[in-house]
Amino acid sequence: MGNDVPLNVCVYVTADEGGPNYKIKASTGHDPDFKVSDGNGHFIIFDVYWNDQIGTTGQKKMTAGDETSIGTQSGADTTQSDCGGTMNGNIEIEFTESRLRAAVAGTYSGTLTFTLMPYP
Repeated sequence: MGNDVPLNVCVYVTADEGGPNYKIKASTGHDPDFKVSDGNGHFIIFDVYWNDQIGTTGQKKMTAGDETSIGTQSGADTTQSDCGGTMNGNIEIEFTESRLRAAVAGTYSGTLTFTLMPYP
């Protein structure tokens, strides 16, 4: 068991763009892995999971840079860009204990970017 961070989110796709179906891609710029760096050549790989509903039940593990890795998703809000205050998706980021223990001590950082693509 590692350290994980689940987060419920709002997914909005306008109906004229193909919503409520969509594909999603995530990347840290280190494809095919998700990584954080200490700036000195050391990295920690982590896992990213996506769910097209709130909560972690039914989530799918993503492959960095690949919008096809978890297939077409559904359930995006097509009327309100803030989802009316109701979340409809979930992201979970997990650093496994073995990867954390193997890492060189230091301060690590990175940017995780999600790209949402409407899909008819």
